[in-house]
Amino acid sequence: MHVAHWLALSAEIISAEQARQMGLVHKVFTSTQLEHKTVELIESLLIRNSFQAMMQTKQLFQELLDLPLSRGLDLACEVNARNRKTVDYQCDWLLF
Repeated sequence: MHVAHWLALSAEIISAEQARQMGLVHKVFTSTQLEHKTVELIESLLIRNSFQAMMQTKQLFQELLDLPLSRGLDLACEVNARNRKTVDYQCDWLLF
């Protein structure tokens, strides 16, 4: 049984550091660091990635929850192809 499944069933309380060690979260910050690190991550994502593609990918993740694997893969390919036609992707590609 996957650890996330076990935690959901057992309602066991774990610390942030335990969650990081289990691979449930990638990084752990103190409450005083959290806002700064969040802004830092958002800025980094916006600088390195196409905003439109990030929004479409977020929407795709929501849609994939209700689809069988084969349809999900087809939809992911469609979204990827659509993203490559956006103006911001084209601009980012030229910088690459």
